[in-house]
Amino acid sequence: MASPIVNFCRTENKYPLEEKLIPFLVAALKEHLDVDPYALDNGHYQVNTIYFDDGANGVVERSVAHPTYKEKLRLRSYGGKKPIYFIEFKNKYQSDVFKSRIILSEKEYEDYVFRQIVPKRNGKYQHDRFLDVLEDFIARHHGIYPKSVIQYDRMAFVNRPFDVFCRVTIDTSISYRRDNFHLNEIGGELLLPPHQCILEIKVGESIPLWLAHAINELGIYRIPFSKYGTSFLDSIPSEMKPTPRKNEVEKEIIMARS
Repeated sequence: MASPIVNFCRTENKYPLEEKLIPFLVAALKEHLDVDPYALDNGHYQVNTIYFDDGANGVVERSVAHPTYKEKLRLRSYGGKKPIYFIEFKNKYQSDVFKSRIILSEKEYEDYVFRQIVPKRNGKYQHDRFLDVLEDFIARHHGIYPKSVIQYDRMAFVNRPFDVFCRVTIDTSISYRRDNFHLNEIGGELLLPPHQCILEIKVGESIPLWLAHAINELGIYRIPFSKYGTSFLDSIPSEMKPTPRKNEVEKEIIMARS
C-alpha cells in the first residue's frame, strides 16, 4: 500500500445526498473508479476529526461567512486498532483546496490536544516547516484549542491507474460533539437530518463527464457545506447565528437546521 500523501491541492465539491440514492450512485462509481485501498472494512472506514479554534471561535465564524479564502486546523485519525494520526491545515481559496499535514504519534496527539504541547522538530524540512506554520497560526489567534469532534463512516472511491485524478467519498452517520476529545471514542449528536449524507467529489481540474451525468440523473446538486461550520451553527442559539446570504437561506435550513 502506498504511503499516505501529506501535501496536495485539488478542487472539492460537496453535495447533500439521500441514503436511498447511495446504491444507484455506487453502481455508477464502480463502473469507472476503484474502491479506495485504505477502505479495508468492506469499502468503508471510520473518520474521526478534531477541529481547533481560538477562544472567540474566530476560525469557524469566518468559515460560515463563506469568504473567498479560509483556513482550518484539524487533527484526524482513520480508526482501526492502530490508527494513524494526522494534524493538518486545510486552506481553501474559492473551490481550490490546499492541504498540508504531518503524522503524529499517539503521544504527540495526546500532548497537543490535552496539554497544547506542540510536537518537536525532527530536522526534516516538511515536518519542521509545518510546525513553523502551526506556531504562527497559534500566535495569530492568541491560542488555539480543540473545539469540536466530527465522526462519520466513509465510503471512498479513487481513479484507476493512469486515469485522471478523481476521488469520490460518501459520508454517512455524521455526528459531532463539543467535548470529550478522546478521538477514537465514538459518540455524539447527529449533524444532519435522518437519512441525509454528504457526497464529496475531489478532482484535479473538472468533474469527469460520466460523473456529471450520473449525479445530474440522480438530482444531486452542489452546495457550500462545512461539517465544522454546521456543528458550530447547530450548537448555538438561533438568535446568535449569522444571517445567511439570500441565495443560501434554503441551503442553510436544509443542511444546518438553522
